[in-house]
Amino acid sequence: MLNALTYIGSKLEYSFYARFVKPLKSLDVNLVLVTTKPSLYLQGLMRGYDIYIIKYSSNTAINNNIYSSKEINLGQWSIDSGTRLFNSLFEFCDLQSKRGKISNIFIWSDYSIPAIALSEYAKLHNIKKLHFEQSNIPGKIFVDPIGTNYKAMIYNNPEILDKYEIIENEYLNWREEYLVYKKHEFNTPLGKKSKEIQNIFFIIDSIGSWLFGFPKIGEMNIAKKIAELYKKKNNKINYDDYNIKDGEYIFFPMQVATDSQVLFNTEVSLIGAINYALARSIELKLTLLIKPHPVETDQKVYLMLDEYRKRYGCKIVNIPTVNLIKYSKQIITINSTVGLESLIMEKEVIFLGKTIFTQFNKKRLMNYILRYLINVDYFTTKDLTINQINSILARNE
Repeated sequence: MLNALTYIGSKLEYSFYARFVKPLKSLDVNLVLVTTKPSLYLQGLMRGYDIYIIKYSSNTAINNNIYSSKEINLGQWSIDSGTRLFNSLFEFCDLQSKRGKISNIFIWSDYSIPAIALSEYAKLHNIKKLHFEQSNIPGKIFVDPIGTNYKAMIYNNPEILDKYEIIENEYLNWREEYLVYKKHEFNTPLGKKSKEIQNIFFIIDSIGSWLFGFPKIGEMNIAKKIAELYKKKNNKINYDDYNIKDGEYIFFPMQVATDSQVLFNTEVSLIGAINYALARSIELKLTLLIKPHPVETDQKVYLMLDEYRKRYGCKIVNIPTVNLIKYSKQIITINSTVGLESLIMEKEVIFLGKTIFTQFNKKRLMNYILRYLINVDYFTTKDLTINQINSILARNE
């Protein structure tokens, strides 16, 4: 039996990859799960999964790839801690290779230390790998053999999308259903993901990391958890009223200041992007509407927005995004889901970040949504079907 391997760093990732176990086994592939979180490890043991928990390695030899990780760039981790987690994952993969051949490594996104470690291990040992990411299109995920965002295969090879052939009516029917869905959407992917922030098991993880020395990743740090909840509670801003139906505005959807899109996928800072949108609105004699990201916790961002409102007359709004897109003259974004939604709604969009969306025409947009994205709902708990697994594994080919 071959082995596939993945790291799980959150409850959502655990639930997602747990759905691979049975269908992979029917294809004679064993899924090996590794984590640093005691709560996920215990859940996996109770389900009978092939799951392991790792601590920091004693090896302090630095791999320069950790400098491109989100944890190091945000100052969340020291170089020493990042290095020892990176090396721990390398050592774990070596042990699993001795146990049996690793046929594939599954990686969530690109930017965390575990993601970078697994990606580097796969490249070093010529192991197939697949990078996964939410597509934020209902019932679909993004899967790529090289990476996500500008690292993805289709970013440098957008002509891949040209090979698919669909009837336009198929897309129009999908689009109609999608717009109805968005109009009545009450729990966005962001809202579903926020359950991860409310995960009560973080107490187990925090205590486990303190007692046994497991790496403190994300909400495993109870002090950080309390600080984030405090910041969120105290980050208050007064929103402006605005009659969006007059349409005389540019819409700028904010992204979290610590978002990977802001850190890695653009050469424009968040403030630089706002300044660009402001200059554009002045040039076109339009009002600039800014919608803050609902999970932003940095008070400096809110103070900055309030200053821009007072100084330049921007409007800070909390109107449903689909409506802000619908009536806008133009949308300016770094590289957010709002940009893709705007293309679907046939609005004019300016992307300031590195994104495949800038290379879309109508055919590529249709093919991306209906053929390139894989029909898997990230948020359900049902096991994947054999057809879904085969569609995912085929991305390696």
